[in-house]
Amino acid sequence: MRLIVTVALLAASTLSAGSHLDDGIDLQRAGKLKEADRELRIAITELSAPGNRPSLVKALSTESWISVSLGNYQEAIQQATQAVQLRRALHDEKHLADDLNTIALANQNLGKYGAALDYFNLALRADHDAGDAEGEITRLNNIGSVYYFEGRYLDALRSYEQAKPEVDATLSESWNPRRKQLTVANLATIYQQLGQEEMALELYRTLTMSP
Repeated sequence: MRLIVTVALLAASTLSAGSHLDDGIDLQRAGKLKEADRELRIAITELSAPGNRPSLVKALSTESWISVSLGNYQEAIQQATQAVQLRRALHDEKHLADDLNTIALANQNLGKYGAALDYFNLALRADHDAGDAEGEITRLNNIGSVYYFEGRYLDALRSYEQAKPEVDATLSESWNPRRKQLTVANLATIYQQLGQEEMALELYRTLTMSP
């Protein structure tokens, strides 16, 4: 009888945690970040007990992104680091770059540019290993932006230029227009910063003609 009661309680706890996780994700998609933050924190606490690792890593990953958005950068680093550890334990290489990217963004917002670059490069390597071209383009742009914040404009230019061939090679992908716009805008900005006004203007013109 005691075993049946224990199993029933465990099942109820798991269902409750799943509900908080689903509610948190729905709230995050609706842009209600503070409410999502509250639900996901409850889900993380409850999911840590039964050891439901796939759901726990999902909760941690989403919550770490929300923490960055809310300015809770140290918590974001802790949450995303735990998510990275769980993904590696679960051999989930496909989404590893997302959590590494979150750690990098949190460090960037804390002004820790060296750590941000380290984690963006780790994310870039994970994207490459997973064959994720969109992720590689995103990460190269993020790396370029860190260099830009540091005033290392030539390094930023090189990083943006590395992303451009990836953009040109994936024109048929549904996500390409977003990444193309990001890359071209960053290139235009850096050319303008370097005094290459004509090249910057030409790139800005291509942006205005893009769908």
